[in-house]
Amino acid sequence: MAIFFRLVRTDPPTLDDFRSHAALGDVPPHVKTGPQREPYRRLSLWATLPKARACARRTRHRYAYVAVLDVPSTAPVAQRGRDPDHYEIHEHDAPPEVMRTWMVRVLPARVK
Repeated sequence: MAIFFRLVRTDPPTLDDFRSHAALGDVPPHVKTGPQREPYRRLSLWATLPKARACARRTRHRYAYVAVLDVPSTAPVAQRGRDPDHYEIHEHDAPPEVMRTWMVRVLPARVK
């Protein structure tokens, strides 16, 4: 098991908080199918709470909370992008119903 952090909008998180942007229909109009759509089918996870909170501050989406997830070691989580603390898992490997069962607790995304 490994601890990861996921930005969510509500406490408790809804199933939509564990859906990809593609599943939510939040994909730019020019991205229809194929390889361009793949990044929108992955869910972002963060290796550290400070990085998750920093992302919540700078994103266009309104995330008020961070879900702490205890992800099984068998889950195909992969580091992606330039930030070594950013990880992703494909929507097919972590359905929302399953991902929500990994949740340990929910923390505020912004601290004073």
